Amino acid sequence: MTASKFIEELKSQIPSNDILVKKKISASTVERSIDPVKNLNTQSGIVLTGNVVIELLSKYDLSKVEIGMVGFSKAVTEDESFYYIGSVEVDLLVINKYSGIIQVLEYDQPKHTLWDCAHNCPAFLEALLICKGYFWECLLDDVVYNDDVRRSATVEQCAYIAGGEAYYDFYAMLLGL
Repeated sequence: MTASKFIEELKSQIPSNDILVKKKISASTVERSIDPVKNLNTQSGIVLTGNVVIELLSKYDLSKVEIGMVGFSKAVTEDESFYYIGSVEVDLLVINKYSGIIQVLEYDQPKHTLWDCAHNCPAFLEALLICKGYFWECLLDDVVYNDDVRRSATVEQCAYIAGGEAYYDFYAMLLGL
C-alpha cells in the first residue's frame, strides 16, 4: 500500500451523486463526510522515510478526513518513542518507533496503550479502507447498519488484515461491535 494508492482507493469508495440524492443524504453529511475526501489537498513537503503513513500525511492533508472515530493530524510530530499521526476521539494515534505497531495511547495517560491497531502501517491503511467502505455502506443502507453478523465479519476481516487477533478489539470498538 502506497500513499497515492490509499488516496486513490479512498476516493473510489465515495458514493456517486446519484446514489446520494436517491438515498436523500443530507447536505451537512455530504459536507462533513464526502467533501473532505473528494477535496484532499496535497501538501508541499514530501518526507521520504520508508513509512507509508508518514509519507501519506506529509503529502496529503487528511486532517478533515474521518474514518469512524479515527482522525489524522495535519502534521506528524514525534518524541523518542512515537510518531504522533492522529487521534481516536481524544486519544493519541501513534506509530511505535521500536515495533512499528500502530497504537492508541490514552490521552491523559500516554504511557497506557488502549489498543494496538495494526502490526505495520500498510496493514493499518488497508484495514482502514475496509472500515471506510463499511461506513459508506451503513450510511446508504439501514439493513447493513443494523446487521450485526455483517459488522462482526467486517471486524474479523479488519483484524486479519491488521495482523491477527491482537488487533480485534480496536476494530470491534471502531465499528461498534
